[in-house]
Amino acid sequence: MAPRRRPKRGPSRRPVWDWDVGPYVRKTVGLGANGLLYTGYHDNPSDPAHDGGYTIGFQTVDEFLDRGPLDEQLPAADAEEIRAYLVELARPTAAIELVAVADEGRFLERVSAHLDGVCITAGRQLTPGDEGVVFFAGAIGLGDHVLGAAFRFVTHGAALDIAQSKDETFTVAAGERLRIVFTTTEKTATAVMTRSTAM
Repeated sequence: MAPRRRPKRGPSRRPVWDWDVGPYVRKTVGLGANGLLYTGYHDNPSDPAHDGGYTIGFQTVDEFLDRGPLDEQLPAADAEEIRAYLVELARPTAAIELVAVADEGRFLERVSAHLDGVCITAGRQLTPGDEGVVFFAGAIGLGDHVLGAAFRFVTHGAALDIAQSKDETFTVAAGERLRIVFTTTEKTATAVMTRSTAM
């Protein structure tokens, strides 16, 4: 059996795995403090107008270990390397749930949320609940974090209806559960945090 390849290190010194998809597309999975960010880059000399990078999606470590890679084009050998690396790395986490509550007459269409400078809502579905729409739920790293979000609504008679939150800073400890509810009113989203400890 060949020895397992260690991941490369990106500019932030965090592990990065990359692979080619056809002659003009290269994809990357980077491990950050809160999970895995999948990105792609298109480079076609005959079609430069469509070249550039793009975000595929974000996945927590637990999601990867439970369900496998977010991007089905990730080679099986790389997926196994990442799994082994994550198991070996195993570190304590905290649970977080992010919820949006829209005022009457507005229907949430899309959320763009950034945690510590990384988009965590790309490629994720909105899940309606009893008290609002859950737009992210998962495990994140311990310590200090910065979270911001913008919410786009479908509103009758309005061409563009967006509410935005200010950046929220918070700290989480091992085993803690944090629920952040964003209540939207006109152009503003206000966050309320509730903490509990896992039993």
